[in-house]
Amino acid sequence: MKFHGKNIFFEYAEYSDEWTKAILTREEFESFRKKEETLKKVIAENENQKLTLQELEEINKKIYLELNTIKKEQVLLKAELAEKLLLLEKLTSQNENLLRINRERSNAERKLYPKKLHNGYVLLHQEIFNKNFNFKTKGDYRGSIKTHNYNLSLYRYKFQTPYLCNLELDSVKTLIIQDIKKYYDLDYLKEIPKSVDFFEAIKIHKYLLNLKISTSDRFYIIDFSSNIPIFF
Repeated sequence: MKFHGKNIFFEYAEYSDEWTKAILTREEFESFRKKEETLKKVIAENENQKLTLQELEEINKKIYLELNTIKKEQVLLKAELAEKLLLLEKLTSQNENLLRINRERSNAERKLYPKKLHNGYVLLHQEIFNKNFNFKTKGDYRGSIKTHNYNLSLYRYKFQTPYLCNLELDSVKTLIIQDIKKYYDLDYLKEIPKSVDFFEAIKIHKYLLNLKISTSDRFYIIDFSSNIPIFF
């Protein structure tokens, strides 16, 4: 590289203040141009990186705001849930008290004592009977059929319940099934399944079977069967 002033034929040193222009060789010019292009790329990348950092900051702010909103909603939901659970607990307690009062009144009306302890169920009838159950299943071989025959001894009971007939049947049915489980340890079975496993294991389970609910002049009457005798 050479340094010249107004007089192109006079050459100056690089550190001199007199020169006004520099003359490059082709090799020096190509090198300078490559460095200039590299510098432009670095500047552009820095600008893009700066823009990306700004975008990330905006995203972080948005996420932070959304998280705060979610946390506030969770606090509100927890408070609402706690309030509803408390209300449910109060309603359950009130319902239990109403059922207890209803039972005590119906016991007193029917002269069942002690009225606070009697479960309110009055036995009207009981009997033992046998019932056959026949069904078919697939055999061990393709296309074969097995016939099964089981003879069960069942115990039939008829009770007067403590529930007045002016109560809704669906609600009463739920209460009766709960009572039978509580007082006689019988699990409600809507229908007897046609299954070998069921009949093989029925001796070790206690079932409330064939439940029927009817009305009388005042109290609901239930008729049901059980695979075991119950004690009063």
